[in-house]
Amino acid sequence: MARRPRTSPLQDLIIIASKSPWWISVILAVVSFMIFRALPSQNPGNLVSPIFALFGQFFLAPAFLVAAGISAFNSMKQRKLYETVKSRADVASLNEMSWGEFETLVAEHFKQKGFEVAREGGSGPDGGIDLVLRKGREKHLVQCKQWKAYKVSVQPVREFYGVMAAAGASAAPACLHQRCGVEASILN
Repeated sequence: MARRPRTSPLQDLIIIASKSPWWISVILAVVSFMIFRALPSQNPGNLVSPIFALFGQFFLAPAFLVAAGISAFNSMKQRKLYETVKSRADVASLNEMSWGEFETLVAEHFKQKGFEVAREGGSGPDGGIDLVLRKGREKHLVQCKQWKAYKVSVQPVREFYGVMAAAGASAAPACLHQRCGVEASILN
């Protein structure tokens, strides 16, 4: 298994914050800036406080703003992909996309249906869960797969059912992207 390159805690923070809606990251940037700006006045004799406050103001708050920009960009890209696929009447648009684009499309589809969507998948191991959907008190899990065969064997379905039961989900729609020309439209 390939190892992920090591990242700094600041990079990890940006990655995590960029998964939330952009406006949450903007609020976190403003709040962290204000808190760290007021920090030195709370402990005037402390020498560590001003250094910590400078770090928070000039590294942490901008990191949240970078995350907001990434989140806004990803959201626009997701919406554009959704509209492109929706405007085409054929299955070719699904067959032409990568697994990442398909997962993005499914996420936007459920967002358009009123779900709050959290992406769990990506290039690393996701524990069998690509998307976590929430609507009210219900929690739904989604696993997106690219299958090059007409039929999906029972084993992946059983494994996903086990993941669903372990996570306490209400439902688990598995979205299958079949590249063999069989229609698997999620946009109906």
